Order: sequence, then C-alpha cells, then structure tokens
Amino acid sequence: MKTPPSPTDSSSSNESPSPPSQPGRSSPPSPSIFNLSAHYDSLCNMIIRPPRCYYTVEDMGPKSFRIGAMTFVRNDFELINARGHPLQCSHFKRSEYWENNEKQPCVIYCHGNSGCRLDGLDCVRSLLPMNITVLIFDFSGSGLSGGQYVSLGYYEKEDIKVIVNHLRSTEKISTIGLWGRSMGAVTSLLYAREDPSIAGMVLDSPFSSLYKVSEELVHSAVQKIPKLMISLGLKMIRSSIKKKANFDIKELDILPVSHEVFIPAVFAHGEEDNFVRPHHSEKLFEKYSGDKNRILLAGGHNSERPAFFFESVCIFFVNTLKPNLDQPIMDFNLNKTAIIDTFSNLEHDSIEQKLIEEAILLSLKENEQRSKDNNNHVEPLPPPVNPHQQNSTTTTTTTTTTTSNNNNNNNNTNNTSNTTDSIIIEKDHHDENCIKS
Repeated sequence: MKTPPSPTDSSSSNESPSPPSQPGRSSPPSPSIFNLSAHYDSLCNMIIRPPRCYYTVEDMGPKSFRIGAMTFVRNDFELINARGHPLQCSHFKRSEYWENNEKQPCVIYCHGNSGCRLDGLDCVRSLLPMNITVLIFDFSGSGLSGGQYVSLGYYEKEDIKVIVNHLRSTEKISTIGLWGRSMGAVTSLLYAREDPSIAGMVLDSPFSSLYKVSEELVHSAVQKIPKLMISLGLKMIRSSIKKKANFDIKELDILPVSHEVFIPAVFAHGEEDNFVRPHHSEKLFEKYSGDKNRILLAGGHNSERPAFFFESVCIFFVNTLKPNLDQPIMDFNLNKTAIIDTFSNLEHDSIEQKLIEEAILLSLKENEQRSKDNNNHVEPLPPPVNPHQQNSTTTTTTTTTTTSNNNNNNNNTNNTSNTTDSIIIEKDHHDENCIKS
C-alpha cells in the first residue's frame, strides 16, 4: 500500500495536501519487536502523523437531499485557523434555513487522529430528523485541511474555537453541542473547559494522558525489551514530537481538565480498544464534574458504532440542545417507533437496562406532548428531565451512570466566545456570509 507523502514543510505550513491518484487511507509501517531505536519514528508517526484520509468532495454525496418530506442542503466552506491553516467545513441544515427567523441548534462533529469529516456523516443522518443542524470538518493536519501534523487536541481546540465563533456570528444558532471521537473527544474536552456555554458533549474513546498512550503503544510494539530501553525510546519519541509538531506530549494530561468541566456529557468506549484502552475514559468519567453517563460498546478503537448508540445520542442532544420539535422533520411517531424497535431487539441482561429504555421512551413522550401543547397555544410543559438524572441517555450491554450535584453545570447559554484573529473565508454566498477578520 502507498504511504502518505513525506513532509517537506514545517507544521505551520498552510498548504493543503495533494491527494494521491487513488484516494483512501494508507497503512503505516509496523514497528519491529526487536529493535525499538530503528522504528521509534514509526511510533512517533502513529501519534502525530497517522495515515491521512484522502477523499474528494463528491464522496460526501449530493449537496441537496430529502429526508421524508423535507429538503436539506450541505454548504461547503473554508475557515482559516489561528495558525493560518485552511479548515474544510460542511454545514448540513434545512433548505429554508436562511429564509426563516428560527434559530436552530448545531452539533459539531470532531473526528479522530486519522479521520476526516466523512466520519461524521452517520451523525448527520441521526440528528437532522430532530431539527438539529450538523457541522463536520477536517482538523488541521487531517483530510483536505492544511497543516502537516496533528497534535491530539493541543492545537485542535483552537480549530473548534474558530468554528464556534463562526457559527455564533451568523446569529442563526441557538445552542451548540460537541460530538468527538478519540482525538476529537479530547479536543472537545479541552475546548469545553474554555467555553462552558456548550450545551452537551458526546465523548467517544478519549484518552486521559497522551504520554500514557505512548507508553502503552511502545509496550505493545516492542516486547522482551528492558525497561531502561523502553524509557529511552519514550524520551526519543517525546523529543521527536516536540521538534516536529511543536508540543509536549506530557502536557496533554486530560484528567485535571475533566475535573474542571461541568457540561452534561456521555462517555463511550469500545471494550476491545487496544489503541486507547478503556481505562482512559473510565478515569476521565470518574473525575468528570458534570452530569455524565458512560457506555461500553462492543468493538475496538475504529469499530462502527451500533444503531442504538446513535439513537441514544440523538435523545441526549434533544434533551440538552432543546431543538424546536413543534414542526418535526419526520412524523414523531415514526421516530418513536424506530427507537422502540431498536430497543426491542436487544436482550435485557439487567433491570438497569430496562429502566434506561423506559426513561428514553418517557423522554420521547414528553417531547411529543410538548409539541402538541405548543401547537394548541397553551403553556408548554416543563423541559424534559435531564437524561443524566434518570439514567435515560443511553443503553448498552454495560452502562454506568453518575449525577453531579454541582450547580455549575447550568451552561446551556449561548454566550459569545472571545474573538480571535482568525480569518473566515466563505465559498458559498448563500451561507454564513462574506469575509470576516
């Protein structure tokens, strides 16, 4: 298989990569189990320069499409981050988005370290029917965006900041949620510490310490090697990453950050994940200060997530982002039936799972009743109970739920973030207009 092009520019380069003749992911060379020093560059690249995902815009499908009776559009545009790298973005929304005065919530999907915005298409399919817009993008150093290296969240949090500021500048967004996987989950946590107005987060496979991940990768790649040599290899990797990507892997210790965030969150992890092992999200979950759920799913780090996981996340964002369901995109009973069918096909191994299913269906009924009451011009029912307080957010073979009593978790406001020196370049004049500085 072809490997990614050898870097010729520094990490500050703002040139977008040239795709190979055959788009797709390339495989990194496997490090030898006998000679660490000869392959520490390969281990280093597993962290900051994994196989880059090349694709074309045509791979994202049509720019206009229908779900049920409603038409949706995709707007592709480019933002410039604080380091001068172009970020390729796509915003999915209803076709009449700009014609009406209604504000809508938005979920920003943040991909993993070898992913791209294509990874967020499943989220688009899940959330659009619930009147939630979705923005997917390529982080700097990934996909079609500029930049040579990824930093596992160290610089990527500034990419999210540029996107959030852009969305808020349109004055068409009510609330914002973050959905991240692996690097994207860590980046979401790092950004959430700076912006408590984020309404909710889904954190799939985050690591608690990048240095610990590096250590585990070395141990799995080289065996029967003295600890002294492994320690030396880690120092070489740390030094190489500092030189190439300009950040220290020891500074990406996420546990203290987790303790400082109070936004409602769902943690998820694959039980067979050998890249970022499940104990990482478990430690973050234990330290997390906001309302929280944790799900263990079958599969590894890059395994596809089951359908019921997407349905559960959808309910979580309905409860935290508060989309307008007075005029649902699809018949609400159809959505409810689909979710009932999803859960009816699962085997209930515990009473807790049954309670979670009942709580999710109760939440759906409350939203349906609220929609009917609003249409009849009567006072709306109280907002649905926070799913983290009734264990209603998610269902899976293994679920842990904890509710924080900290009063600082009331962060569902839409305050404007601090402005940055970034530049916004729009390619489609029908969307979030013009050029800003």
